[in-house]
Amino acid sequence: MTQPTVTQPTVTQPAEASGPRGIVDLARAGDLHGILVAARAGAGVGLTFTTTGPAHEPLVIKVGATPAARPSLEAEGRMLVELRRMPLGQLGRTVPRYVRTASVGDRPALVATALPGTPMSIGYRSWHHTARPTPVRRDFQLAGAWLRELQDVSARRHESAGWTAEVIDALGGRWDGHPLLDPALARLAAPREHLGGRPVVDTVVHGDFWVGNILVGEGGITGVVGWKSGKVAGCPLSDLTRFALGYCFDLDRTARPGARVPGHPGLRRVGFAPGIRFALLGRGWLSREVRRFLGDGLQGLGLPRWLWYDAALTGIGELAVSVPGDLGVGYLELLASMPIRPGPGIQ
Repeated sequence: MTQPTVTQPTVTQPAEASGPRGIVDLARAGDLHGILVAARAGAGVGLTFTTTGPAHEPLVIKVGATPAARPSLEAEGRMLVELRRMPLGQLGRTVPRYVRTASVGDRPALVATALPGTPMSIGYRSWHHTARPTPVRRDFQLAGAWLRELQDVSARRHESAGWTAEVIDALGGRWDGHPLLDPALARLAAPREHLGGRPVVDTVVHGDFWVGNILVGEGGITGVVGWKSGKVAGCPLSDLTRFALGYCFDLDRTARPGARVPGHPGLRRVGFAPGIRFALLGRGWLSREVRRFLGDGLQGLGLPRWLWYDAALTGIGELAVSVPGDLGVGYLELLASMPIRPGPGIQ
């Protein structure tokens, strides 16, 4: 893993003359230093800094890789503002506070308060973390408890669960003409029937609830970041399934192609996201933990526990819609290859 680089952020006058000076003001205020915590290629966020300095509270500065990242960063800023206006209670401490939107040259930047804690992904990727029941169970318990609190404090009204129907429509829009579209849609027929007529509350939805966006400390979850895909009111099953599927996606990361995955008898690194298929259709401790997590989440929303598989299939479909490039194709292929029902004895 690349170690963070300590650097002095280089900034220029924002492109918008009438807009907030943002990073320029922070840099000129004196004794401000930044730690580069992430650098990514692509059209999204290119650089992420945390800042330090005696005159300022710790801040996070996200700088777009290109000017095309502006809509995404602006969407995250608006979502943070909306969240700050909501009565989140103690949960508000785990949500960054929007500070300002600015520019670095021709690239957009978002400034928000930094939160304490370490990304859950650091522990997740440590040696044999996902091969042992105890740390995995704790990760699921922490994520489930945070989600339940978010859903409790933000619940608005009961609506018919049209989530699966929305995913079906979006799949058709993205993958029209693809040979796997019809078998993928066939897997969502039962979830649409089982979930469609049941009322479920609208809640705040994070939209990208995975281990990389969750910060943890000794007392539990200390922060949840990365709100660019968030919604003030949406279907809470999306976050529930996103965490479970995302957690299982990378279980085989340390295994050679075709090799067994440590800690999970029967799981081999074969095909796309074998950990997801293994978790949903297997009979080991991980499968039981995933089904318990999904069942608990459904029950907390007033839905039957047995709908866990319907929710998981819909979650795979949502990923096939929202994830770009080859990963999106992989999720479409995965959905098309899943059984209609999980099989006898799997509950």
